[in-house]
Amino acid sequence: MKKVLKVLSIILAATLIIAVAAAFIIPIYLNEPLKKAFIEEFNQQTEQNYQLDFADIDVNLFKRSISVDSISVLPDSTSPHVQQISVASISVNGISLWSLFSGSFPDFNSITVTEPHVEILERDLSSSLLSGNDSGKSDEALGDLDTFSLYIDNGSGTITTSD
Repeated sequence: MKKVLKVLSIILAATLIIAVAAAFIIPIYLNEPLKKAFIEEFNQQTEQNYQLDFADIDVNLFKRSISVDSISVLPDSTSPHVQQISVASISVNGISLWSLFSGSFPDFNSITVTEPHVEILERDLSSSLLSGNDSGKSDEALGDLDTFSLYIDNGSGTITTSD
């Protein structure tokens, strides 16, 4: 009986050590692929009209979160409406670890945007998608949105008129 207990405790200890080591090692290997994927997705979503810069991506498997620090978005010469966006950090929290392996976008609980500052030029803001012209398209677009909480801490913005 003592021998079985000893073998089980060794297996349990080894599994625990491997899990803790993996939680520290995996984020190191995920940093570069995540940076590349983040920039590629940003360029695709903005049709490469903006330049993205950020300091660091932090993956924390214990907290099930990913955060990006010191983000700045600047327009290129063809996108005059947004002048600048800067954010101290953006955190995606409560990530379902199993959804990371499904191949689709991961499931998560909330996004926290810390100290955003947005500078935009004044313009007529309207959306043909949500204006009510075609309720089928707007219902479809709203149905595609996932439910999560968005928190904005200490945000500010500036709207200026164009010269």
